[in-house]
Amino acid sequence: INAEYMGYIECYKKLEDSHDQIVHPQKRKLLKEMLENTLLRIIELKGDLISYHTENTNAVQGDFINLDEMLIDLKLNPDAVEIPVPRYFREEERDRLNERNQILDKLLKEYCGTDQPEIEVDEQYNDILKNETEALWIIQKMERGRQGIMRGLTAKSAKKIELKKFEKQKAISEGKDISEEQERFFAVMVIQLSLIHI
Repeated sequence: INAEYMGYIECYKKLEDSHDQIVHPQKRKLLKEMLENTLLRIIELKGDLISYHTENTNAVQGDFINLDEMLIDLKLNPDAVEIPVPRYFREEERDRLNERNQILDKLLKEYCGTDQPEIEVDEQYNDILKNETEALWIIQKMERGRQGIMRGLTAKSAKKIELKKFEKQKAISEGKDISEEQERFFAVMVIQLSLIHI
């Protein structure tokens, strides 16, 4: 299955290059269809590889396939396994974005009388740049504010931790919860019992 998977990836890359370089519309359409079918087959093979590699083990099924041994045998780079995004995806996306921009330009002309977006100018910040010392003063003020906010957040998180410890102590003293030492003791007991039964 690994060799077949690699063959489909190589075939996909060649088809993708061909599709990108051909200008003839009918051939491009046919190549695009072949590309999509090849991609579907690669996805199917990847699913088969994942289920095959994790079938007889306790490994969790993921999206990663370990093809290191095959790459070493075939003397290939890891780039050979990478599947690039088809270039026609970008072309279609570019067409969609151009269409959206044309609609926006039309709406701007219709409602605003111009196709240029309105530039938002904040007079307050333009005045600041006139005076260098005032600009430095504002930067220092903002930095002090940021530091104050950070100190407040640190104090708030410390207060939360302290409150959790207090609630835990209260629950332990009332018998509703167990201490960390008791938790460790029970965990060790469970592990020892599971090792005895193996």
